[in-house]
Amino acid sequence: MAKRVVIAGGGTGGHLFPGVAVAKELNALGWEDVHFVGTAKGIEARVLPREGYPLHTITAEGFRGRGLRSVRALLKLVVGYFQSLSLFRRLRPQWVLGVGGYASLPGGLAAVSLGIPLFLHEQNVTCGLANRLLAPFAKEVFISYPGTKGLPKRARVRVTGNPVRRELFEAKRDPKFFGLSPGKRVVFVFGGSQGAKRINEAIIGDMALLSSHKDELAFIHQTGEGYEEEVREAYARVGLEAYVAPFIYEIGNAYATADLVVCRAGATTLAEVTALGKPSILIPFPYAVGGHQLRNAKALEERGAGVVITEDELTPGVLGERLLGLIGNDEVLKDMAQKAKELGRPQAARDIATRCLEVVGVER
Repeated sequence: MAKRVVIAGGGTGGHLFPGVAVAKELNALGWEDVHFVGTAKGIEARVLPREGYPLHTITAEGFRGRGLRSVRALLKLVVGYFQSLSLFRRLRPQWVLGVGGYASLPGGLAAVSLGIPLFLHEQNVTCGLANRLLAPFAKEVFISYPGTKGLPKRARVRVTGNPVRRELFEAKRDPKFFGLSPGKRVVFVFGGSQGAKRINEAIIGDMALLSSHKDELAFIHQTGEGYEEEVREAYARVGLEAYVAPFIYEIGNAYATADLVVCRAGATTLAEVTALGKPSILIPFPYAVGGHQLRNAKALEERGAGVVITEDELTPGVLGERLLGLIGNDEVLKDMAQKAKELGRPQAARDIATRCLEVVGVER
């Protein structure tokens, strides 16, 4: 039988990139035939072709809201389930890994129906709906945080951390890659795969303050769709060097080049920041389910690995002053970097890949 695996899920980078990280580890272990199941609208449709993995799209939608919207989501789940059944009968994968997001639920249900071993990964401290429903049927549920909430008691749980793509560890500092002058301190600003309007606005609002250090400061800024021109023009008006893009595929280069990261506090982002040992200013998304981003961010701050600014605190001047206070202090940056690295789990992707092979090797 071919060494074939299916990874189901996506929608956002927080769900997709852990799956990509595991796929790359499987490749390194000799499992070349890795397929993904997702939707045509999710980030997977843009990222996976560049990564070289086949994407099979199904019909799926998140269960948000009530009334007709929830009925529509349920109907799409049924359609996606039968699409996944047909796909898995054709591909005959040896096992399936669900990484969360609404595309993972129909794929996971199809795997269970066909008797295909199912594994799950939960990125957040509060378990998502798809993983909550699928967990009783999974061989194992890999979790990022001890004490993850929302999992059924009979779920077989293993703490692995959140997978980080191996190329992030291989990248080297290279300001010229982004068109920036060597010798300047570099700040990497991003709000996850979809950007963050509030972070963009805060940076733009503090441009006058930041521009007072334009001779020693440069930026790499992922804006999200629809904000690129506005942000680029704001940097240009005050003469600050900046590489601005709606989405940065070469995120490993961005991390490696950055002296400080300004970002949200999603589970995958924090897994990357800690595994790479990057000092950070964390601005949690205030509407994250269960407030998990704030809890994640505070956990880093309590260990001295990051600085938290909530959106309520993000008044004019706050981000700029905090940023300038950190970027000019080598001792503080070094200490934050070391404490961040102590929290990281760089082997998570390899641990998940090898554990799945162990379980399947015994049973198949």
